[in-house]
Amino acid sequence: MLRNLRLLFWGRAFLETKALAAVTVLFFQTRGLRMDQIFYLTIVWSLTALVCEVPSGYLADVIGRKKTMLIGTGLFIVSQVHRVYATNYWEFAFQFVLMSAAFSCFSGTEEALLYESLKAVGREEEMLSQNGRLSSARQIFKMFTPLIGSFVASDLTDAQYRILLWADVWTAFVALGIFLFLVEPPHVKQVLEEEVGIFAESLKTIKENPWMMRVSVNKILVFTGAFFTWRVYQPILSEHGVTAIWLGVFYFLSSLFGFLGTWFLGAIEKRIGLASFMTWTAMISIVMYFVGIVSSIHILLFLSFLVIITISILREPAFSHLVNQHVQSKSRATTLSNLNMLKSVVDIPFTFLAAIVSMWDLRYPLAFGLVLCLIALIAFPIRENGKMGEPTS
Repeated sequence: MLRNLRLLFWGRAFLETKALAAVTVLFFQTRGLRMDQIFYLTIVWSLTALVCEVPSGYLADVIGRKKTMLIGTGLFIVSQVHRVYATNYWEFAFQFVLMSAAFSCFSGTEEALLYESLKAVGREEEMLSQNGRLSSARQIFKMFTPLIGSFVASDLTDAQYRILLWADVWTAFVALGIFLFLVEPPHVKQVLEEEVGIFAESLKTIKENPWMMRVSVNKILVFTGAFFTWRVYQPILSEHGVTAIWLGVFYFLSSLFGFLGTWFLGAIEKRIGLASFMTWTAMISIVMYFVGIVSSIHILLFLSFLVIITISILREPAFSHLVNQHVQSKSRATTLSNLNMLKSVVDIPFTFLAAIVSMWDLRYPLAFGLVLCLIALIAFPIRENGKMGEPTS
């Protein structure tokens, strides 16, 4: 079972190479998309996730985590091939449907497989550190491939973009090959015997633990603001004279800091606690949003966006660990999928508003993100574990 840890790490790493990432928004604009349409693609993603989240989580609990992840990887490969040839909004919208469905197959499933693999050998107490390392896998290649990609696409031509697009296709095939060697944790037989009650059990878990919903909303609000930053930072920095190569450096640094932070998340928990970590990162984000809104100095803009995005990377595994401590193993993937579905519900109206205001000024989505962080801190504070509730037995 311990082999699963290495396979999950490297499979996720190859799935997340994202050679185009440093210039993605600029690529969309080259293919004729407006800024609001780029935001609307996120709504397409969220609507698809809303439809697929629960079925994919249920599927993982019923047919197994490995098979569900293989289905997701196959969908992802198809989406990446389609992206190579997409030339208008509706073609990209279809690509986002495929890609969102693909990642719905990983949402909760990946973490459930990791936890059950550790539990099978009596090492479930390592979940935070191992999940942090799994999250760091999403950054390990992204420290280099987007930077290399920014050199390849330095002139922002379609021919240069195609090189990067095909690179993402072939690395996804490598991920598929790695995931084929995963071993299903031994709990699957029990799940199959109790499949009828899995979905109800996951809802019961959320209902009996109100803190779980509060933590989820806090995480979602801060992440949503950071996502708006992802969408606008490239054109904003470009308008202030930052070249494609420096956008690659930006992505390299965010991935490097995200990798180091998630790798040592266990040590961070021991030093300051996850509740304090989540609170302080939200507060720091607010300061950085303010800098991004009012500053016209490209170095300050660069640094503020870098901090916001790095924080969004670090908060994800911290949130997962808080939830994993209070969820029964048999319904783990379904429960996590139900919580992730909440993100899709929140994303739709917020992203629609961000799309509208982005057409007036690219900094308005940043102001929106600042407001969301304030709401998260004031209305949905995260308290220490002992005050939030006891694990469901």
